[in-house]
Amino acid sequence: GGWSPGSAMMNAFGKMMCGANSLKNIDVGERDSPMLTAMESARTPEMRGGVALFDEVPPFRGGVQPGGTQAIEGPQAPTFSSQVSTVAKKLCALDFDLTMTQNQVLLYNNDENSIDMAMLFGPQRIAMMQTFIKQIFDSGATLVIVTFNLKWVVEMVLRKLNVLHYFTKIYDRGEVHAAMGKPSLMRQLLAAYGVTGEAAILVDDDINNLNGCPCRTLHILGERGMGPVDISNVLAQLEIQPQ
Repeated sequence: GGWSPGSAMMNAFGKMMCGANSLKNIDVGERDSPMLTAMESARTPEMRGGVALFDEVPPFRGGVQPGGTQAIEGPQAPTFSSQVSTVAKKLCALDFDLTMTQNQVLLYNNDENSIDMAMLFGPQRIAMMQTFIKQIFDSGATLVIVTFNLKWVVEMVLRKLNVLHYFTKIYDRGEVHAAMGKPSLMRQLLAAYGVTGEAAILVDDDINNLNGCPCRTLHILGERGMGPVDISNVLAQLEIQPQ
């Protein structure tokens, strides 16, 4: 009851801030609420913080690269911030709200100190999620976030969880909508990262985001985020040995 996570009052507040949809499904089928639009547009790049997850290298369109090396016609392979190979052998794409987190993330300021990690993740899940993310990264797989949330919100929470540096990129609602949904975006990511559908997985708590995906999928049930069984499932599907 009251303002506890998942209560009627908290859900009503989320709808007031985000329109009829929660942040997890923000502006799917509807516009953003004027309040949220105004708050987001008022944020300057300096306020957003975060780190660049991609090196901004323009696509190579053929010809001779600097240094005289002849390259194949077509776009350059993506350059990653991690030390893993730039061509991913496996790809793990995670939704954020109610998949990584246990509760929805309603965050409208730039104050990391205001983030209650125990509330967002559940006190017993914090170490479990940190270990899981590092295990995926250490296996050589590429980690990305695919979310309807806002990039700066996700960056802030993952930074406080101390796992942001394991992620190659955060694909937020703008990129999901531009691709016309998560299944279409995953199809683009398979091509961009050079991964087959058998070697990639999308983990999400909304079945509508998984239907039609060209890769492996895992539906998170119960609106409490990933649990130990889900983590074992992801590792098994990607053929990663538990540590």
